[in-house]
Amino acid sequence: QKSSQDNKKMYTLIALVLALAVQTPAADTTPTFYQIANTGPKDWSAITSSADGTKFVAVVGGPSFGNVWLSSDSGTTFEEVTTTGDAKNWDDVAASSDNKVIAATVFEGNMWISTDSGASFLEDASVGATQRWGGVASSSSGEIIASPVYGGGIWISSDSGSSFNAFFVGRETKYWMDLAMDASGKKMVAVEQFGNIWLSSDGGKTWREVEVGSSSEGWFAVTASSDGKYLAAVVRDGNVWRSSDSGDSWIEDTSVGESKRWQGITSSSDGSIVAAIVAFGNVWMSSDYGASFVEVVVDTGEEGSLRKITSSSSGAELALVVEGGNVWTTVEPSCTDDDAWTTTRNGKSVGCDWVEAWAPRCQAKGTMPSTKGKVYARYACAKACGTPCNDSTSWSKLNDPLKTCAWVSSEADKRCDVRGQGGTPAHDACPVACGGN
Repeated sequence: QKSSQDNKKMYTLIALVLALAVQTPAADTTPTFYQIANTGPKDWSAITSSADGTKFVAVVGGPSFGNVWLSSDSGTTFEEVTTTGDAKNWDDVAASSDNKVIAATVFEGNMWISTDSGASFLEDASVGATQRWGGVASSSSGEIIASPVYGGGIWISSDSGSSFNAFFVGRETKYWMDLAMDASGKKMVAVEQFGNIWLSSDGGKTWREVEVGSSSEGWFAVTASSDGKYLAAVVRDGNVWRSSDSGDSWIEDTSVGESKRWQGITSSSDGSIVAAIVAFGNVWMSSDYGASFVEVVVDTGEEGSLRKITSSSSGAELALVVEGGNVWTTVEPSCTDDDAWTTTRNGKSVGCDWVEAWAPRCQAKGTMPSTKGKVYARYACAKACGTPCNDSTSWSKLNDPLKTCAWVSSEADKRCDVRGQGGTPAHDACPVACGGN
């Protein structure tokens, strides 16, 4: 009888544990996107990430035109590159796994190549006439670069962009939309508008067609795992399609509900994490190789269309750009205190350590050698005060390099309309300093 009572207690305990397990919600693994506003709103067209997610390259396109922007701090801040000359209608960008080799295309223009992490760029005119490029991709080493032309061939370089050769696929004109490749650059996948998917296993020398869905599918973007086994593609005003056998067969995903205006897609190096974006919508995430998706809201407010998304090798770091808006990343900005900020209390010079000891001290004003005038501690001591820190580190008032965002912060109501180099107003480059002014 005692044994029977013990068994009842054990079964009751098991039932209680199972009930708690059912009631306990699963941990939320969906990422949060943070706005990186130090560049100010721009007509962003594309972005690419290094394998470790610490470096990003983003480009600005039409209608306003712009330049190449680089980040080396996981997207916390971006700096503009002006070595490509006048502002251009940049269309897409790709890079090696370490972002040392960068290839960027100009809409109805040429390819531009950097082999020094963006410090300098050279225009490649070996393709002859300017082209309407349909995406660009790079191998992990940066040695292989490929870009298809809308209504033309696929241009491929095997020497890090020093020269390109054209490969024409089939007899009919192909309206290429995008191309992706594996880490080696041997396996490639290209999608054509209102056509089919094409595969290459020899670095783009030869191609074979794979019929997927109807012949009128409006393929728009494609991504590939590092071994080329897992592929995913989106149909404009359609669904996401996936392949787990290097493109030989494809499965349509309908877990997102009704068809959507897909704008881009990316994946982790092993293909398990897939992220796709909807033009005037949100991000859709999959952690099961594209078998199912969940929606991740990106609160872009009045900003424009999501334009391009990129992923680190692990899939943990994602970044996207918004046309007419800002850069957004899943890496929460890491704020630091400026050791150069000081103020005087009781005859002694004190800094951010003094501020950190008592929150009201964040309202104290001090000085910084790099900035004219007084600067609030809440701005200079961002970590100590818990203040956001994504203002531009390069903006300054026109013809006055010491009047930076820190200068703006001390009298935001008067200074946020001041224009800097290139005409960028302070309220665009210094959103934290302006506090919404």
